[in-house]
Amino acid sequence: RQAIVRAGAELRKALLFEPEFPVSASNAPCAIHQKSVLQPHEHDSIAAEAPDVLDHMRRAISAAWPERDVWDGEDPTLTAAVQWTSSLFEQSPSAVLSARDSALDSFARIMKQCKGYNQEALQQVPSHARSMTKLQNFAAIQCLCDAMHYPDYDLAYKICTGFEIAGIIEKCNVHRSVATSANARSSKYPVQPKAWAKRLIGSMRKRASKYNSEQLTDAEECYLATCKEVDDGWAIGSETGPGGMDFSELTSRFGETLPLRRFPHRRYPGASVRPVDDGKENGLNTLARMSETIACENADFPCRVARMFYSLLGATAMHSGTDDLTKAYRQFATSQPQYSTVAAWNPKLKRVEFFVLKGMPFGAAAAVNQFNRVPKFVVMVCRCFFGISLCHYYDDYCICEPAPLASHAQHILRRVHELLGFRLDVGKHERAKFASPFLGVITDFTMAHITGDASVRTKPERRAKLTHALREVVAKRSLTPAQAASLRGKLYFTCCSVYGRVGRAALRAFTSHQYGRSNVPSAALIAASVFFIILLRRELPRKVRLLRTVSSALVVWSDAALERGIGRIGWVAYDPADNTILTSHWDVPTWLILSFVHPNHCIGQLEILAALMVYLTLPAVRTAERRIFHYVDNTSAVMSLFKGYSKQSDSSRLVHIFAILQAHLRFDVWWEYVPSKANIGDMPSRLDWSLLRDLSARWIPTVVLTADQYFAPLASWLT
Repeated sequence: RQAIVRAGAELRKALLFEPEFPVSASNAPCAIHQKSVLQPHEHDSIAAEAPDVLDHMRRAISAAWPERDVWDGEDPTLTAAVQWTSSLFEQSPSAVLSARDSALDSFARIMKQCKGYNQEALQQVPSHARSMTKLQNFAAIQCLCDAMHYPDYDLAYKICTGFEIAGIIEKCNVHRSVATSANARSSKYPVQPKAWAKRLIGSMRKRASKYNSEQLTDAEECYLATCKEVDDGWAIGSETGPGGMDFSELTSRFGETLPLRRFPHRRYPGASVRPVDDGKENGLNTLARMSETIACENADFPCRVARMFYSLLGATAMHSGTDDLTKAYRQFATSQPQYSTVAAWNPKLKRVEFFVLKGMPFGAAAAVNQFNRVPKFVVMVCRCFFGISLCHYYDDYCICEPAPLASHAQHILRRVHELLGFRLDVGKHERAKFASPFLGVITDFTMAHITGDASVRTKPERRAKLTHALREVVAKRSLTPAQAASLRGKLYFTCCSVYGRVGRAALRAFTSHQYGRSNVPSAALIAASVFFIILLRRELPRKVRLLRTVSSALVVWSDAALERGIGRIGWVAYDPADNTILTSHWDVPTWLILSFVHPNHCIGQLEILAALMVYLTLPAVRTAERRIFHYVDNTSAVMSLFKGYSKQSDSSRLVHIFAILQAHLRFDVWWEYVPSKANIGDMPSRLDWSLLRDLSARWIPTVVLTADQYFAPLASWLT
C-alpha cells in the first residue's frame, strides 16, 4: 500500500490539470444531455412580456438569436482536456503528439511498476473469477484513483473482490444521486432458494413442452450461446461433462443460489438471438437497494466537442472514432455468485441446466451502475493524463479530436486498457475518420472545416436493421411487448438525433403496444411501422452548426379564433432579409373542425394548425435553413410544437406534419409564448387590418389544406 501511495504521488505530477469531478446530486452529466445541440432549445424568454403589439414587435425583431455557450454545462474534465489540447495544437499538431507520447511513456512505466504489487490483491479475488481477472492491474487502478483524488475511492477494491449486485449498493460518488430504489426486506432471499429452484425447473419444462419450431430454434441458439460463454471462460459449467450443471452439482459447488431464468430474446423481428437473464422474476432486482443512477451520453457528443474546438481554433478538420469493451458486464466479477447463476433449457437433452457467470449478469439492475463505474474511470484517466476528448455510453467509447490527433488518441486509449488489464473488442474498433458512427448515428465532418456545418445521418446498417424489423412486423402481424419496447427505443433515438422531432407522434402506437399484453399489433401500429419504413428509406441528413453565425432570423406570430363553431387562423411574418411584412388568414373548413375529438373545444388544435399553415404557405426561399422566432398565445400549442408530441391524437397529427415539414426545410424554430394583447397575429384571425395596413403588410393567400391531404397516411407527407 505504501508503494502504491508513492507511485500515486509520482503520477499526480503528470496530471495535465487539477481535475474537478461532479459528484452526488450535482452530477454534471445530467445537465449536459438536456442541452443537446441536436435538440430544440429550452424556453427562456427572448422577447419579454410587452404591454402592446407594437412594443412586442420591436422587441421580437431586435432580439438576438440565443446562442448557448459551448462550455455551458459540460463536464469540467472535458472542457479542460479540450483547452489543453487546443493550446498546444495552436503551436503545432506535433506538439500535442509529442506531449502525449511523453506522458504515455511515464504512465506505462508506473503502471508496469504497479503490476508487481498485485500478488496480495489477487488472493482476494473470488475463486470463481480468478481465471477471468488475472490480467487486471488492481494496484494501477488504485494508484490512479489516488493521483486524481478520484471520488470512487474503492473502485480498485471492487474490481478485485467483485461488485455487489444485491443488497445495499454503496454510493460510488460518480453517479447521480436518487431516492433508494427498492424496499428493505427482512429476509436474505425474496423466496427460498430450494423452493424457487423447484418452481423454476417445473416452469421451464412446462414452457418448453409448448415450444413451436421457431421457439425451439431460439432456445437451441440460446443454449449454444451459453455453452460458448463457458468455452470462452466467461461462465462455469459442469465438471463432469459438456454443458451445464444439474441442481445437485450446483448446490454442492456453490451452496444456496437464486438462479435467474435465461431465455432467448430477439431485440426486434429478424435480429439474432441474445440470451437474457430475468432478474425480476426471482426477486433479485428487488433485493438491490441503489441510491444512484447513471447519466448517459448522447449521439451529439462529437458535435458538442467540435463546437468547443471551433470556438478556440476556428474551423478545423475533425475526426471521430469509437471502441467497444469486450463482453461489457461479463468482464468484471461479482462478489455474489449465488446471484449470478442462470438456468438455461437444453433442447437436445430436454432438461434445465445451470451455469455460474463469472461476471455480472445483464438482467441484474445493479449491474448497470456497477459496470458503468469502470468506463467512466477510464474516460477520466484519458482526459486528465493525456488531454483526450472522449466519452462513453455504457461499453462504447467515442473520441472526437482534430484530424491529426484522433488516431493517436485511439492508440492511447487502447494502451490504457492494456495497462489496466481491460479488454477492448478489436472487431468493433472504428478507426477515426471524418464520418464515423456513434450510437447508430454518423456525424460527418467532411465539409465542416469549409462550411462550418456538420452533417448527421443514420448509420446505414442501423437503417437496414430497423427497416427489416418493421417490415417483419407488417408482414407477420406479430410483435411482443418487449420487442415493441426495443423498437420504440431505437426509433426514438434515431428520430431525435437525426430527424429532429419527426416520428415522435407515431411512436405513440409502439408505446401503447409496449404496455399491453397482446402480440398482435393494432392498425395504428401497422400504420406507424409503414411510416417509419418510408422515413428510413428517405434519408434526411441534418445539418448542425459548429461555428457561431450572425444571420437575421425570420419572426412569426400566429393565432387562431373559434367562435360559435366557426374557426379562423391568422399569421404575420417579418423577414429582415428584405424588410418585408407578410400576413394571411384562412377560414378553417367545417370538415376539419368536425374531425377534431372535441369540435366545440378545439382552440388548442387550431393554434397548432395556424403555426403549421405558416410554413405550408411561405415560399421555401424564406424558411429553408433559416432561424425563426415563432410566437403563439397558447401555451399548450407551444409545448406540443416544441416537443413534437401531444397526448391528444388530433393535435399529435398536426404536430407530426409540422415536424416532417421542418425536417425537409431544415429550419430552426425558437418557440415562445406571447400574451394575446401583444400578439399581432391575433389581428388577421379577427379580420382586423388597420395596424397591418399602417405597417405596409402584404397579404398573401394561405395554402388550402384539402381533406385528401389531411386524412392521407402520414407517410404521404414524406414524399
